[in-house]
Amino acid sequence: MPIKFEQQVEEHLWLGIWEITEQENELIQLSGEALLPDNYFSLKSEVQRKQSLCGRLLVKHLSQKVYHQFYGIYKNENGKPFLTNLPGFVSISH
Repeated sequence: MPIKFEQQVEEHLWLGIWEITEQENELIQLSGEALLPDNYFSLKSEVQRKQSLCGRLLVKHLSQKVYHQFYGIYKNENGKPFLTNLPGFVSISH
């Protein structure tokens, strides 16, 4: 897991950077079916698919660090990502 940087900014605020070095099939194995976004297979670009998986894997890693658990990510009706059954919110940049 090539997490290049992680830092606690505030009590429940973490920043993390993942350098994508894995092949797509490696990321799928790391993430498992539960982390695949609903639109994963409709994304035409391998780069976008890998970015999506790495973002979700990093959120999972940081969630486990902050909350000691992770139940998944869901998007509200406006497409904003949230942690399933945990407080707070998620912001992902590619």
